[in-house]
Amino acid sequence: MKEREELLLLDEQLRNADRNIDQEYRKFIERGEIVTRNEAGQRAFKADHLERAGHELDFLMEFLLQPAAELTDEELKSRIEMLKKGDMSAHYLASLLRIYTPGVLYDRFADELRLRAVDKWEGSSIKKSREQKQIITLSQVPRRVTGESRKDRAKEKFERFCEVLSQPNGFVSEDQRAGLLTELQKLKHSGKTTKSFCDRLAQLFAPWWKLEKSQGQSVRSRKRENWSW
Repeated sequence: MKEREELLLLDEQLRNADRNIDQEYRKFIERGEIVTRNEAGQRAFKADHLERAGHELDFLMEFLLQPAAELTDEELKSRIEMLKKGDMSAHYLASLLRIYTPGVLYDRFADELRLRAVDKWEGSSIKKSREQKQIITLSQVPRRVTGESRKDRAKEKFERFCEVLSQPNGFVSEDQRAGLLTELQKLKHSGKTTKSFCDRLAQLFAPWWKLEKSQGQSVRSRKRENWSW
C-alpha cells in the first residue's frame, strides 16, 4: 500500500512539474503545421497506414492521460519512467500532455511525442499487456460497432457498412479507407481485433447509418457481396 501511495504521489508530482515552461513550449509546438490525427500518428510512430497510425496515437495518449488511480502499479512505474526521461531540469513530456488539445494536433507535437515517449512505449510489456486487454472477438464486433442489440440485425448492418467501405464512396478519404480495409481484412482472417478499432468504426458508422435512414435505404434490400462474416 505504501509503495502504491508513493507511486501515485510521484506520478502527480511529475505530471505537474515545471509548469513555467508550458507557455514557451506551447508557442514552439503551435509554430508547426496543423495535421490530422492520422498524420500525427504517422509522424510519431512511422506507421505505414494512416488509420493504423491514428489508432496507435490514440492508444498511447489514452495511457499517458489516464487517471493514475486507474493504472496498475506496473503501468504507473512505466509512465513515471516516461515522465522522468531526459533532462530532469525540464519535464517536457509532462508539459506536452498539459498543452495537448484533443482534435487540434501539430506536426511538432507528433515529433516531440516520438522523442519523449514513443521509444519507451513501443515494444514495452505494458503496451503488450494493454493491447491484450483491448482485444475482442469477431462475434462481438457487429454489435459494438452498430449499437444494435439483436445479433442478426447487427450483423446485417455491419456487413452493409463493410461493403460501403470496400469501394470508393466519398464518405471517408482514400487513405483512411485503405487503412480501415487493412484492419478489416486482419479481423476477417484472425477473428479478433481491438476495442479501439471497433470504437473508431462506430464513430464512422453512426453518421453513415443516419444518412442511410434519411434516404430510406433498407439493409435487407442490398445485395451481399464479399463481406459475409
